[in-house]
Amino acid sequence: MTNKPPIFLETPINKQNLWSTVDTESIENHIHIWLLDEQIQNKTTQELIQQLQALHYSFSLFKGPGEINNSPNRIKPKLLLIKLTQSLTSKSAAELQVISSVVEEYNCPIFIITPVDDFQSRLCATRLGIKDYCLDSSNSNLLSQRISEVIEHRFTAETRVLFMGDDPGIARKYISPLKNAGITAATLDNPAAIAETLLAFKPELVLIESQVASYSGADIVGVIRQYSRWNQLPIIYLSPLSTVAQQDQGGFTGNDGILIEPISDESLLSAIYDRIYLSRRLNSAINKDSLTGLLNQSSIKEAGNTTMMRMRRTQGTTTYVMLDIDNFKKINDTYGHSSGDAVLTALARLLKNRLRRTDSIGRYGGDEFLIILSNCDDDNSRKIFDNIRQLFSNLPFHHLGKKFTCTISIGLTRASEHRLDSAELIDIADNALYLAKQSGRNQIAQLSPTDRPTSINVPVPLLG
Repeated sequence: MTNKPPIFLETPINKQNLWSTVDTESIENHIHIWLLDEQIQNKTTQELIQQLQALHYSFSLFKGPGEINNSPNRIKPKLLLIKLTQSLTSKSAAELQVISSVVEEYNCPIFIITPVDDFQSRLCATRLGIKDYCLDSSNSNLLSQRISEVIEHRFTAETRVLFMGDDPGIARKYISPLKNAGITAATLDNPAAIAETLLAFKPELVLIESQVASYSGADIVGVIRQYSRWNQLPIIYLSPLSTVAQQDQGGFTGNDGILIEPISDESLLSAIYDRIYLSRRLNSAINKDSLTGLLNQSSIKEAGNTTMMRMRRTQGTTTYVMLDIDNFKKINDTYGHSSGDAVLTALARLLKNRLRRTDSIGRYGGDEFLIILSNCDDDNSRKIFDNIRQLFSNLPFHHLGKKFTCTISIGLTRASEHRLDSAELIDIADNALYLAKQSGRNQIAQLSPTDRPTSINVPVPLLG
């Protein structure tokens, strides 16, 4: 049987542009915010805009609801951000109607920032469909974090489902209701490409027909379960027979199941949402760092091992990046650990927003982060991370009315022949980070896998 690449029904993506070194955008890069603020030049507002722009969000600015109707060629908003100096109840009926029409026309959430915290104001917000009500704060860091969480929850928690089957008609039958429900779906008709497809597409659930080409669904499930990274990936087995024995021999876990064909669209969607919801909660507890939401150390190491396996098979390249926050101990000692946590979460958000969905990002420990990129050449990787370095250095942080900024140092290495394993590349990236620290911090240093000077094989740790 010939090895055919995965077929992506929703968006025709081939293997070459799926791991493009040019497309560094993630889904958040397309977030456009309408900001309604009577005091746009306010210091807190300007700092908030600056922080959100660093995360690749764009803005249209309005001083009042009336300006919205008078603004031609408007870019469609993904979020309406309203910053008030008074209660929402102080707005006229006409102004409230404009806000309501924005929600109806663009189906976008509203985030309100107001100094007023009383029942009538919150009731007015509720009747306008506002779920995110934030009391005004002079701390732009906290506001930025809250807004980013709302955006991430609504726009980055994308549901991704992979369908495995070799009959195009059956594939379309299952894909169609998923597409109508807003689920990103792909189909694979070649089981031999399962590992590569799971790595590239990163589904949250797999639907498998009872027979795919010359392989049984049970055999395919067994192969998937041999990879520790996908040992808990939810799988729904589509079977024409209600045979419990099929489930037993398929290597199913408690988060999996069998659906007996024919299946209604409602039953299919219900089963998918239930299992993905449970899986997200489990994965977050097991694989994610609780503070930043990034992969934890064990998970990012596993991602490195899996990426190296794929790169050896496809003869691609892998870039390992190690970075940390300069003088982080001093930040904690001077401004407190809560400010240190705010710095860590801001850097995590910046990394998630500026890197590709296919890149692996993890908190390696303390203030150190590890990023693994596939098929990104030296020029692109240095350009991307130098941009991140500059953006982070311009982010304002506040503590008790005092403003401060932070910088990061970055070390990277890129492997093309993959004679080294993931742990060795992590060590080389860490050595490169040490060189960046040694050279004055707030910069990038790079080492090749063959350029491993003995003077930095076992670096003496620097305090930040």
